[in-house]
Amino acid sequence: LSSGSAFPLGANTICYKAEDACGQTASCCFDVRVFEESACDVKVIGCVKFELLGITIDVKQRLSYRIRTTNNCTNKLMYMLVEIPSGFNAAKPVNNSTYVAPGGHTYLVRNPNYAPYYSVRFNPLSDSIRNGEYDVFKYTLQAQADPDYIHVLVRLQEQIYQDAYLNTFYCPVLPEPSSRPENEERDAISYTLDDAFVLFPNPSNGTLFADFSQWKGQNLQVRIFNAQGALLESQKLLAEGVQTIELAPEWTNGIYWLEVHGESGDHVVKRFVLAR
Repeated sequence: LSSGSAFPLGANTICYKAEDACGQTASCCFDVRVFEESACDVKVIGCVKFELLGITIDVKQRLSYRIRTTNNCTNKLMYMLVEIPSGFNAAKPVNNSTYVAPGGHTYLVRNPNYAPYYSVRFNPLSDSIRNGEYDVFKYTLQAQADPDYIHVLVRLQEQIYQDAYLNTFYCPVLPEPSSRPENEERDAISYTLDDAFVLFPNPSNGTLFADFSQWKGQNLQVRIFNAQGALLESQKLLAEGVQTIELAPEWTNGIYWLEVHGESGDHVVKRFVLAR
């Protein structure tokens, strides 16, 4: 691939070779894997695309939304707004905090923002997205809030405004991975939800291993969901240590979720990638 070009979907093997003046050589190779994340709802307005990537719920019954905004304009993004229900502040991100998008851009948060409507506002702190770049914006509502639509708006350089309404009812609500209340007490369990079990390899080529050693002797309910939240498989098993989970051959490459319920009431969800 030429410098500056985009990697296509799938695995891309990159190799480097170095040679010194005496003709001695050394080389190394690695893979860059690109996976496409499906959106629950997509709206394209002018040169801006809005995508609702997913909704998750935590143990406090708060809903979190992830919105990917792609700016295909040459005019850079000046700010991004997501509407929130009147009378509620978003639980996250907090007002005047710095939001770091997955792409590395930083944004100053105004929560709540009052104009042109009640919202969370993300203001770039440095150069922002344009020319096909995108960022993912995540925010969390209070437990009582559950909107059917999300009004999103961007202002681009030179006073260009683009807005749209994203439908939430197309999006399954999945558990927030490894979430739990602050100061949660566990009488007989010393592990946290993050280390309750380990999945490997990730990405998987079709065979997945789960280390359930922390739950040894417990009967577990194990379920697998695809990225859209559809249940693909459900099984019960006795935790004995490292156990094999075979992924169905008809499942396509992409992102999946493995959910485990333990006898003690623990509920853990972890993400894995299938890449055959």
